[in-house]
Amino acid sequence: MIDAVAAALGFGSGWGSKALARAVSEGKRKAKVAALSEPVARALEQAGHEALRATLENGRLSLEDACTDALCASGLPPPEVAAQVLSECARVVRDGGRVLVATTAGLARRGPDRQLVAALFAHAGLVDLEQRMIRGTVITSGRVRR
Repeated sequence: MIDAVAAALGFGSGWGSKALARAVSEGKRKAKVAALSEPVARALEQAGHEALRATLENGRLSLEDACTDALCASGLPPPEVAAQVLSECARVVRDGGRVLVATTAGLARRGPDRQLVAALFAHAGLVDLEQRMIRGTVITSGRVRR
């Protein structure tokens, strides 16, 4: 059920792909990044990163534990399941790596409240939270600490 809810609401659909790729690129080195949609994967590859395409099946991502430097997703599932999904996203990221999610923030497309997104990241155990607005897109990132 969690997979259907996440997919129906566009989690991983690719919105904000280029903004996510730019945010990952700030590290200035090529990274191995899990992408939850094809548009995000393409943007990451165009930015010079290795994109690992991942799908959420039965509440679990199709990747091994701690196998990536980062994970990028576009959008969030509903708050009732978002922390659980974010925890699963953190599972595939190495210690010290980042989970990044793009949400909308413009007048035409209103996204989730920024404080709610930050709370969901914290509830999922992510630390060093940051939020930045990039042309109507809010990029929220959190670091994985084990």
